[in-house]
Amino acid sequence: MLDPLCAAILLRSVIMAAAATALCLAIIPFWTSLLVRTYAWMFLLRDTGLFNRQGRW
Repeated sequence: MLDPLCAAILLRSVIMAAAATALCLAIIPFWTSLLVRTYAWMFLLRDTGLFNRQGRW
C-alpha cells in the first residue's frame, strides 16, 4: 500500500464509491414516491379493489 500507484487507485475507487452512494441517496426519494403510487393503483384496480367492489359505494 505504500506504492503511489496503489494509493492512487485506492483513492480513485473510494471517490467513485462515494459518488455512486451519493447518487443512489439522491434517487431514493423519487423511487419511493413511484413505489407508493404503484401500490395505491394496485389496491384500487385489483379484482377485490375499491373500484371493483359490487354495490359497496
